[in-house]
Amino acid sequence: MQKRKFKLNIIDIVIFIIVICSVAIIAFRDTINEALTKPEIEKVRVTVSVYGSVNVERLADSKGTVVVYQPNTENDVTFEMNIVAVDIEENLYTAPNHVEITLECSGYKKFGRFYTESGERVYINTKCAFTYGEVIITGDAVSAEVLSN
Repeated sequence: MQKRKFKLNIIDIVIFIIVICSVAIIAFRDTINEALTKPEIEKVRVTVSVYGSVNVERLADSKGTVVVYQPNTENDVTFEMNIVAVDIEENLYTAPNHVEITLECSGYKKFGRFYTESGERVYINTKCAFTYGEVIITGDAVSAEVLSN
C-alpha cells in the first residue's frame, strides 16, 4: 500500500472560502440586509415611568403636548417628542404617586436599537428627562416600540 500525501492547491482553498462565505451570507442575511438598506421611517413610541405626586399632578392633562426629551440623563442630546398617552396609577387611599407617559416621534429601529429620524439614539432601561413647560421631569424609560404606518 502506498501512502498518499494530502495536497491542497489554490483552487481548493478558494472553493472552501466561497462555501464558507455562502453559508455565512445565508445565515446572517437579515443582519446584512439591515446594515445595507436605509431604514423606513415610522413612529417610535417610548413609555416613561414617572414617580412623585407633584409630577402626577403636572402631567395629568398633558396629552397632546410637545416636550423636549433627553433620552439619557448622562448625555446632552435632546429632541422633541409628543405625549400621546397619560396613564395615572390610581390609589384608593392616597394621592396618585405614579404615572406612565407614552411619548412618540418619527424614527426607526436598527439592530435592536431605536433612533429618531435624525439619527439620535432613543435609550430604554435608563434614566431620562423631559421638559414639560418650564419644569424638568425625570423618569425611567421603560420600553420602546416601532409602530408601522
